[in-house]
Amino acid sequence: MRLETLREFTVFARELNVSRAARRLNLAQSTLSRHLIEMEKELGFDVIDRKSGHSLTSAGIKFLSSAEQMLIIYDKAVAQCVQTARDTQQVIIVQEYGGHPDVSAHLSSLVGQFTSNNDNLMIEWERFSGYDLADAVQNGILDVGQTVIHASVLSSTIEDYRQRGLVVLPLYEEGIVYWMRREDPLAQAGHAMLGQLKGHAIAMPFGKVYNPMRDAMSDLFFSRDLTPLFSYSRTWSVSDMGLPSNERVACVLPPKAKSDSSLMQREDMSFVDVDDVKDGFITCLLFRDDEKKDSVALFKEFVRKQLAE
Repeated sequence: MRLETLREFTVFARELNVSRAARRLNLAQSTLSRHLIEMEKELGFDVIDRKSGHSLTSAGIKFLSSAEQMLIIYDKAVAQCVQTARDTQQVIIVQEYGGHPDVSAHLSSLVGQFTSNNDNLMIEWERFSGYDLADAVQNGILDVGQTVIHASVLSSTIEDYRQRGLVVLPLYEEGIVYWMRREDPLAQAGHAMLGQLKGHAIAMPFGKVYNPMRDAMSDLFFSRDLTPLFSYSRTWSVSDMGLPSNERVACVLPPKAKSDSSLMQREDMSFVDVDDVKDGFITCLLFRDDEKKDSVALFKEFVRKQLAE
């Protein structure tokens, strides 16, 4: 059985709702449902009591406990092996932020400044394809995580991370622009208020890759008493995304994306300024609080000093 299927089952078991679990996993509901059914066939017993509204069966409850223990043992084993391998080298594993190519520019600059005086240091940029960035940093899969938090939940999110043994260092705050098909009436106007965009689905590149903008956009919409819609593409690059001409779909990008040459080449697409969202999206770095790797601890302090200047 795939470990990923076990993870999907544990997320469903916490939510007991296919729709919410699928959103957390960045999967389509039909995909999650199919995976759960296939898992039951492989196990030979039902873990979900569908007659009672998706509660767990008695066997499912017992299996959940075993599944969580197996995942904990596996994750710890991987983390220990990764840590052993990395501790013998001066390597910092930094999350490569997917989607728009300029999003990591600020972090890349900090990394460049730090490594310029450290010849023995190696930086490994890693595309994170899991579901929980905090776990990846905690377990040593990543040394430096990069995320986006909406201002409406910044304090509570920082506290949640603190309780999980992580330090959050906010880098900068910015707003958003929409990127949509040129024939869309809002694209022709070139600007809109957020409420005018509530009928557009938000296109996200490659749904199974960690994308904090999905949660940040959800928090923005909820803070305005709006409900977001999402549509997932199978491409990693925003510039390669194809948006259905018969649907109201748009990508969400940082304002600096308007000067990106790869996006400007798309003659079928236009940018839309969101007039009432000029800030509120805070790009942050995640570090382990109790850092054992000297190179990562030094980089964390370097970033702190740079932000304080």
